[in-house]
Amino acid sequence: MQDFFATLKARLRAGVDVGKQRVQIVKLGHERKAREKERKQAVAQLGEYVWRERLEHPDYAATFDQLVQLEQQRADLQATHDRLQGEIQRLEAQKAELEQQFAARIKDYQEQRAAAAGQNSSGSAQDDQQLAALKAAHLMDMQPLEVQLTALRQELRDSQQQIKTLAQQSRELQHTLGEQIDHVRPELSALAEHYARLDALDQEIARIDGEIAHLNQQIAAAGTGASRALYGMIGGGVLLIILILVGFSGLGLPSFGGGAVSEQQIRRDLEGEYITDDESEIGWQIRSNQIHNLKVVRRNTDLNAGIERIEINIQLRSDIMTVSSNLELLYKRYDNVWRLDYYERASDHVLQIVTARNEPNVRDLDALVRDGHRYRSTRGGVTCGMDQIQSVRLKSKQGGENFYDRSQLVYIITTEYRPIPQAPPGQLQIIDLCNSPRFWHVVYTWDGSSWGSPSYRYR
Repeated sequence: MQDFFATLKARLRAGVDVGKQRVQIVKLGHERKAREKERKQAVAQLGEYVWRERLEHPDYAATFDQLVQLEQQRADLQATHDRLQGEIQRLEAQKAELEQQFAARIKDYQEQRAAAAGQNSSGSAQDDQQLAALKAAHLMDMQPLEVQLTALRQELRDSQQQIKTLAQQSRELQHTLGEQIDHVRPELSALAEHYARLDALDQEIARIDGEIAHLNQQIAAAGTGASRALYGMIGGGVLLIILILVGFSGLGLPSFGGGAVSEQQIRRDLEGEYITDDESEIGWQIRSNQIHNLKVVRRNTDLNAGIERIEINIQLRSDIMTVSSNLELLYKRYDNVWRLDYYERASDHVLQIVTARNEPNVRDLDALVRDGHRYRSTRGGVTCGMDQIQSVRLKSKQGGENFYDRSQLVYIITTEYRPIPQAPPGQLQIIDLCNSPRFWHVVYTWDGSSWGSPSYRYR
């Protein structure tokens, strides 16, 4: 009997040692994944460096040529983008000139009317008709410009999106270039430091693999008895916990089930993806170290079909701001591996500002809209007058980066205008271009230390 207990004690001790060794293997596995990720980033940086420095070599000439072609396409699109901006500025200058001419005509008319006010009191209807005619003529002059500007702005947005797409393709191709260079290792002195870094990471990964192999050998040497003792201890403990839960809840066994895709995988799969919002004209490229919080809102899993739809709320944080977005993800199973098929916005809750450093005071919405009127009147004018403003409300506030990778806050203000009064019978009715809500975009751009003065967009 004494020998039996001594043997059992030895096995239990060996089982505890095996447990510690397995925990160490898990830790080493996490460390290995971290080194693999670091190596992947180093390879990507290698490709980016070679392209940035234009280091050509026959071993990767084909990929380099593709990057050259992408760069030429980007340059052509940039030229188109600049041309469109110039055309928009020219038309906005024409609008500003028309606004000034209209303001001058109104001023002359008001002065003439004031001078004649004491001489003829029966000309009110005729005066109103003349004023209506002036406004109608002004709107007729403005409408063609508005049509052209609307079309050009759409072309500008399209060109911006195409440039973003090319930039993403270029980044991906640069990463491919890095992988090719890492594989063939052309002899370029400029790459010596990059090679040394990759070799050091390879050695670190090899060290981790060696430690894992050594621990596995120790576990194998301990024999099945130690493992059985360990599993018996664990199994007994788990069974005891389940029985306690059942006894206290009275509701049967608890469920430990979940979705097919973990939050950790979602974080990995969203790395490098873009969240964009066409209305505010900003976006955000997701980086894992910027994911402040990720919460699964709901799942719809069909294991038989190999499909899982997941709605998430993700908070992204930089050193300037934190924003929140609701996204819907579609995962599909390929060869027993779940892969992200596509993602899209799940609602209008996209890049919504949670916090921002030194966030501007936007509580006085009416003042902001009036400032916007004055701002735009010097850059092409607006079709609705300040005297027509009826109500304003904050539609959304969003944060991210603009096309030039500059951090911006965009406050979208819904503005409703009073309708233009109906003209008396026989008089020309002025076209009311403000019979539906308009949207003012109040845009703040980070200059490195503050948000500065806003600019305004009018939709």
